[in-house]
Amino acid sequence: MGVALAVIGLTSGYLLSAYVSNNAPFRQDPFGQQTVLQALPDDFPLPDAAEIANTGRGSFLPYRVELLSEQPVSEVAGAIKRKIEEGPWELVLVEDGDGVLRLQTVRLDLGGYMDVFAELHISDVDGGSITTLEFSPIPARNVASLNDWIDNSGTDR
Repeated sequence: MGVALAVIGLTSGYLLSAYVSNNAPFRQDPFGQQTVLQALPDDFPLPDAAEIANTGRGSFLPYRVELLSEQPVSEVAGAIKRKIEEGPWELVLVEDGDGVLRLQTVRLDLGGYMDVFAELHISDVDGGSITTLEFSPIPARNVASLNDWIDNSGTDR
């Protein structure tokens, strides 16, 4: 009986300390959908007729969002470019090649400093298009789990 109580006490203590310290098994995925979407700026120039297909860790930049649309690449790209022109975002690169349209955009804060950098790849898929967005707050230390992303990105940084 005493051993059983000790085991229950140890297990309860472990679970309680893990919960309080936000460690396994209670740790939220640093690149889960909720975290990624919270990091995505509210004013990001996304196309209106797109659905979120996937989110997670990016390969080039920390955060990734994949959007599916029934609209072709040209319409999606046009909508994004119009929204960029209307807001605090600036288009810094447009590159078309190998069936993928690549856009890079930055958002400038009120002081004129870049506070978000993003890259979009828009390509044809099943009669519509897929937009893969990777983005990072600037400075990168604003990425909630920057070290985790760097350690697990598979690339040298």
